[in-house]
Parts: sequence; structure tokens; C-alpha cells
Amino acid sequence: MWEVHAALEVLDLRKRYGGVVALAGVDVRIEAGQVTALLGENGAGKSTLVACCSGARSADTGEVLVFGEPVKFASPNDAAKAGVAVVHQEPQMLEHQTVAQNLFIGDLASRKKKSRSRTEMVRVAAEQLRRLGLDGALDPSAQLSELSGAQRQLVEIARALRETPRVLFLDEPNATLGNEETEQLFAVVRRLRDDGVAVILVSHRLAEVYRIADRVVVMRDGQKVADGTTAEVPLARAVELMGGRPGQPDLPGSASSSELAEGLPVLELRGLSGKGFANVDLVLRPGEILGMAGLVGAGRTEIALGVVGATPTTGGEVLVGGERHRFRSPGDALRQGVVYVAEDRKNALFYDKSVGFNIRASLLGRTPAGTRRLAEAKAKELSARLFDRLAVKAPSLDVPARSLSGGNQQKLLFARAASTQPKVLILDEPTHGVDIGSRSETHDFIRQLASEGVAVWVISSELDEILAVATRVVVVRGGSIQTEVSAGEDPTQILAAALGVPANYQQENR
Repeated sequence: MWEVHAALEVLDLRKRYGGVVALAGVDVRIEAGQVTALLGENGAGKSTLVACCSGARSADTGEVLVFGEPVKFASPNDAAKAGVAVVHQEPQMLEHQTVAQNLFIGDLASRKKKSRSRTEMVRVAAEQLRRLGLDGALDPSAQLSELSGAQRQLVEIARALRETPRVLFLDEPNATLGNEETEQLFAVVRRLRDDGVAVILVSHRLAEVYRIADRVVVMRDGQKVADGTTAEVPLARAVELMGGRPGQPDLPGSASSSELAEGLPVLELRGLSGKGFANVDLVLRPGEILGMAGLVGAGRTEIALGVVGATPTTGGEVLVGGERHRFRSPGDALRQGVVYVAEDRKNALFYDKSVGFNIRASLLGRTPAGTRRLAEAKAKELSARLFDRLAVKAPSLDVPARSLSGGNQQKLLFARAASTQPKVLILDEPTHGVDIGSRSETHDFIRQLASEGVAVWVISSELDEILAVATRVVVVRGGSIQTEVSAGEDPTQILAAALGVPANYQQENR
């Protein structure tokens, strides 16, 4: 009987960055026609492993084999030619081009390929999207700049699948996706698996991962600590192995909405309307954690951007502490104590600046010249306190932000927001792409801020996250608030409202 080669095999792979060991002798075997979940906290070595297997990095020692053949990829393009593709967590695309043009970026850059007309691009792109079951989610003629983060992620996935790969890495593909988009993605993944593609799924949304994965590989501190089927490595065990500690459930918010109902509003929206939302009424009180649920594209982010002046509003009012304001920019909102932290950290961080600079960035330039030296000293002191409070994993405040893992970069944005001593903190997908340990720390930080009187508004596509931290939940669909529920109520109410299912659907279907 002949030997059956694995789709991808990694043998004793090792990689160091200066004094940091990223991979410490990793052995992994990935089979064709299976979905393998690659799990681990930020900094566990997952990204380095993916990079070494796909030509983005070179390992110091060890071997990578694709269907039994040793390979040494000089670049991701070399890997793609060999059938190894990667869909990255942060899509690398052309903002001012259409979906169709982004699908054909490789063709546009290659002089060897015959150029296509715009009409033909749209036609072929539409066929590709239809084949992947994404035609309902994406318009091939739409400008990328008009799309949500979730839709951009779907474009990135569609682009990687234009030439069906034999080995496909999906790095946090569902981090920004709602329930409906995640189901679309998983339908594509199942189709690829059934066609014999080896799919490696990197994700921190573990409950979703276990719904689709056949096997699990768990990493910690640059080493593989577990490898087996989902039955052999159940979810609770994977959580323990990832953190090197027993898994602990997230604790609920400390205050109920009824306890906060008597407080004077710190933020009020009265009939607020703008692009993607209309007639939104909302009240937020000090110490409250408001969870805003809904499917991706429902209008949640659009409402927040309208509040802080990132996009223009067309009607209604915003009141802070009872006073009317019409913010023309997020900077205007910040000066009144309303701070927005976007889900996309890529455009919010100064990657080449130090960790300390990034934390105190919102304080710079707001101090009179005569007191700048004293203010700078106080800002540095505050940065150090927030650095410790958020348990940012970095050697010091002086290292560049780009050297940190994604979860720790996210913590820098929270620390920056907290440094301004906000009255209202709006967090859009606060645990997008972070590991389970950082997620728990983020939720603890949210609760601490609320206990100090900050009104926290959390926008999240993950119902579990909303239920874990919120004291009150509103559901957005079609750009308007559909319902409001207190923390602790039946979560199916929230999901039904987000999906537009009638409230009495359970009785109707008995």
C-alpha cells in the first residue's frame, strides 16, 4: 500500500526574533479534506507558523512539505503558485476601487496576464461570488470604501478563492462577521473541505470554531501543546491549554439596568438620523454598560459614527449632560468627554511610535505651551499606570506599537481612550481578533470603568460578549432600534429581534 501524504506537514519548525522564541520545534500534520482549527492566545506563535508556511517569513530551521514535497517559498506569491493561500485578518485591498477590481488585483499587477475590461471584471466577479454563495452579500460594482468591515473581509476571502487553493489559511476570517455572514463563510468552508481542500482556521471565536472544525491544534509559547479531533480536545480543554490555566467563564456585568434607571442621562439621542440609520432614540446613564446587538450591516456602527461627528447627521439631536451638541469630528466629541474606539485598529495606531506615545496620543496638543513640560510628565505617569492596569504585554513603554500582538495593540487603544477620562466610551467590536485571555481582561476593564461612573456603550456582533458585559441591551436592525431588553433575559429574544423574527415565533412553530 502506497503512502498517503498530508496536504501540509511541518517538521521541527523553529523561529526566533532576537531574544524572543516564536516557534520552538513545532510539528504539525494537516490533512486534505479537513478543517483544522489553529488555536492559541495572542503571542502563542500561530501567526508566525502561518507566515513560515506561506512564504511571508523564513523559518530558522525545520521543514515544510506540501503533499510530500519539501518547499521553501521565497514569497507569498510563490506559495500561491504551489496552491497555498492565506486570507489575512486585516484585508489588504484598494479602498477606491470596486469589489470586482479588488478580486482581480493580481491580474492588474501582472503584465503577463491579458487585461480585462471593467464590464468583464464585473461579470466574472459576479460569477465568482455566486459560486461561493456570496452574491447576496456583495455587489461586484460597489466601491470598497462603501463597504463595512465584514463585507471587506468577504471580499478578501473571495479573492483568495479565485484560484482554488489546495491549502487555505483563514486568519480570523469571522472576527468582524455577524451570524448571517459567518454562516455564509462556513458554507464556503464546508464546500472547500468537501472538494478536498485543507482548510486551517485561525480564530478566537471558539464556540463557532468547534461547530465546523474536524481537528484542533493548540499552541502556547511557540509550541504545540495539543493536536487531535474536536472530540479528543474538547472546547473546555482547549481553553485550559491555551492559557495554561483552568478556563473561567466570563462574569456578568455588576449593575443591573434597574439600579441605574434613576441616574441622570450622560448621553441622549433624540430622533438622530444619518446615512444608514434613522430616528434613533437612546439614553445612556453613568455607570451603565449598554450592549448594542444586531447583525453586521444593521446600522450599529453608523449610529456611533453619527454621534461622534465622524459622519454627518441629517436630523435629530445629541445631548451630553443635558446640553445639545452637534459634533463636527470625533475630536469635537472627545473634548466633551465622548470617546469612540473603532474596530479597525489599523488606522488608529501610530505603529512606528512607542507604546507610551500611543497611550497618551489623545492628550498631546491639548495643553497650553507654558504648562507643556509638566503636562507631559503627568501624561507619561498616566501612561505607565494604564499600561500596568491593562496588563499590556510588552517589554516596556518604549518599544514600537508594531512589535505588539493584535490583542495588546487593542489594549493600547483602550488605554488611550481611558487617558482622556471620558464620560461616555463607545467601543466598536472591542475584542475583534483578540485571544480568550485578552478578551476576559478587556471585559474586566469595561466593568472597572463602569464602576467608576463611565457610561460604556459596547457594539458587538458576538451575542455572548453582549450578554457577558451589558447591563442593558438594545437591538438594531435596518438602521433603527427594534427592541430593548435587560441583562439576564432570554438571549433568544435578542437574536430573534436581530433577525427580524416575530416575537411569538416559538408559539407559532410548536
